[in-house]
Order: sequence, then structure tokens, then C-alpha cells
Amino acid sequence: MQDQQTTLATEISIVKVDTCPSLSGRSQLSYQIAKGTSGDIHFRITQNTGSGQFNADWISLDDIEAIISAIPPERALSSTALLPLYRGKSSNSPAFLFAALKAEALVISQDDKDKGYLSGDIKAFRQSAISMNTQQASPPDQDQATSHKATPRKTKRAN
Repeated sequence: MQDQQTTLATEISIVKVDTCPSLSGRSQLSYQIAKGTSGDIHFRITQNTGSGQFNADWISLDDIEAIISAIPPERALSSTALLPLYRGKSSNSPAFLFAALKAEALVISQDDKDKGYLSGDIKAFRQSAISMNTQQASPPDQDQATSHKATPRKTKRAN
């Protein structure tokens, strides 16, 4: 999986860097949106101001859409629907990604908060993201995308 993520990172351009509250509202999350050379869109979480760990892999909007569209419209969406995207990874990751999707209006709160979320206009978002220009700021790279509790990598010193 790491090789796939490394290859993906060389084939995409970050088009948006933003923050949003976590679903619980107890922390702020930083996330990135990127587009690939073929116009494919990807999300990843890069920081959490709280103590919850997360996975910083790029997640394809196509994969997100496949999961969301498979849920019947009469059934409310929740972050648990995204669990298959993070199999064997941090259990916070689906909820953190869901918070970023909420910030981008890809999932929308129902009027009654306890009833969950509805799917937003993914097609319109995709068109908007494809037309975005590459982010001018220097966003965190994969090595810098860490949670609050992540262990820093040890670097070898040149002799």
C-alpha cells in the first residue's frame, strides 16, 4: 500500500488546503484536496489539534462516492460508512475524513441532528475541484502529515 501511496503522491497536485472542526467539535482538522493527472480527486487528513491519531493516506473521491452512492437514500449516512476505506488503520480516520467531506458539503446534516447526514452534490464538487488551480502555498507533504501523537522519524546524520 505504501508503494501505491508513493506513486500516487507523484501523480497528483494539491488544489486546496483547509481546516474544519472534527465531528465532535473537540479539535480542528487540516485536510488537503488534490487532483490527479487524469482529473481524479483525492482527500487526505494532514493534522489534528486533538490527541486522536489518524491515517494520512490519500483517499479517492471515486471510492468515497462508491460507498456513499451504495447507501439507500432513505438511510442516513454516518462516518462508519467510510470504514472500508481505512481497513486496518486508525479508527479515527473515517470520522475525520467525514468531517472534511462535511466541510466541503459532500455530506449535509439533516435538520434533526440525530438523523445523520445526506449525500451532497458530489458531481458539482467534482467539477469544481477539477477546475481548481494547484495550491500555491507549501502544504505539508506525506512525511509531515501526522497526528498529535505520531512518532517522529529518526534521521541519520551524515558523518
